[in-house]
Amino acid sequence: MTEAPPDRSASRALLGRGSIYTLATAVQLAGAVLVIPALTRVLPKDELGIATVGVVITATIGLLLAAGLPGAITREYFQGPEGERNVGAMVTLSAGLSVLLGGVAFALGPLWAGPLHGFRPAFMVATATAITYSVIVTGQAVQRARNQPGRFVLVVALNVVGGQLLGILLVLTVSRTAVAYLAGIAVASVAGAVLSLVWCRPSIRGLGDRVALKRWFAIALPTVPHMAALYLMTAGDRYIVLHGLNEGGAAEYNVSYQVGALGITLVAAANNAWAPLIYGAPEKTRWQTLAITTADMLRVAAIVAAGLAMAAPLGLWLAAPSGKYDVGALTPVVALTALATVPYVLYLASAHVLFQRGRTVALIWISPLAVLASLAVKAVVLPRFGLAGIALVTAVAYGLLATLVGWERRKLATVPWHRRWPEFVGAAVLCVAGALIPLTWVGAAARVVITIALLALLARTGKHLLADRKSATAEATAAQPPATPSPAPSAGPSPEAR
Repeated sequence: MTEAPPDRSASRALLGRGSIYTLATAVQLAGAVLVIPALTRVLPKDELGIATVGVVITATIGLLLAAGLPGAITREYFQGPEGERNVGAMVTLSAGLSVLLGGVAFALGPLWAGPLHGFRPAFMVATATAITYSVIVTGQAVQRARNQPGRFVLVVALNVVGGQLLGILLVLTVSRTAVAYLAGIAVASVAGAVLSLVWCRPSIRGLGDRVALKRWFAIALPTVPHMAALYLMTAGDRYIVLHGLNEGGAAEYNVSYQVGALGITLVAAANNAWAPLIYGAPEKTRWQTLAITTADMLRVAAIVAAGLAMAAPLGLWLAAPSGKYDVGALTPVVALTALATVPYVLYLASAHVLFQRGRTVALIWISPLAVLASLAVKAVVLPRFGLAGIALVTAVAYGLLATLVGWERRKLATVPWHRRWPEFVGAAVLCVAGALIPLTWVGAAARVVITIALLALLARTGKHLLADRKSATAEATAAQPPATPSPAPSAGPSPEAR
């Protein structure tokens, strides 16, 4: 029996209509990267270290406050008309929980901030900002589900770009401190939260439906430890570095990580288009869609990871002044961090199955186990192997996470995966090489040659995907039945035609 050729329409959809969300979320996630060159030059290293941890505090607490409801909103919306009507009530519930639990987190600040050298003013501002951060995350879930890219982009621009610019302005005009920078972010976050609530149309209708509440929290609550742990996988080691070294060490590690994790940022951004694509696919072709899109994302992720590793010295030189930050010492940190991009794609691919099936209970223990193991090993590795050691642990931890989620995925669905090991092996070899190639003229020449080759490969891959998209558009046009005369002019295309 001849196997049917793979349907590439899923990848074309991911590349096409999902690109707006991908680019906007990339800006959101990479907001810190965009301002790193300015911050490393206007903030003292110790203050930048404090600001770095403050941003992590905002995101960590913010993800906990909404009790997992943003993720449940996406799934609920696709359950039909009743699910769409329930979204307003879910927004109200999420916002109320954010305010209530945010107040508790602030009151307990002196307790949980003890290992971070105290609940200093910068951390107070960061904790308060977590409330509006949570509201924005909820609003963005609604905007993605309703396919409102314009509003999504505007909130990102206001919250991220506006917040970063305002923070830098306050640093330059008020004081060169972490408090001034985080205050600017807080002001923009409030504006973004207000705008999100206005557009989301919160409602109290449905809040008294116990059956619906039970269904929402059955999906949402198990994801809370998962989402918090997933974020701590990427940022929790800032706590370890601040506790184990000092504020300056936290600044150095953050600069290196932000450069090396650009690939993870790109994948996380693309996931905002990837997840709805999988959830909304017909049941008959859903897992084929997942397999095809995973192969494409894995290929791009491997190329990007290798490219970041090879261009690590250049990235560091652009991100921070060499007089304050040691490019040679931090290059291995960038290269080894970049390697985590590949297992991150594999983790997301399996996680989509768990979320679509509504079987997220396993994530209660999988993600926390992986992140606890990661942070514990990093605390042991840091004194002996330094920042490069914990960067390598990050890549291994993502591999552990992908493996554990993959085991659970096998119980729920059979996905016709394509071979995945070539991308992983290739990225691993080049990332390790990027960490070891010396910063000499010969080493620089080798990095340039390899980077050019990777750029050519990335261009070829992109051209292939674009060609697939163009071909499918032509096929769809040719398959259209010939138009028949109509006695009256049409008022416009039907929803199906759109």
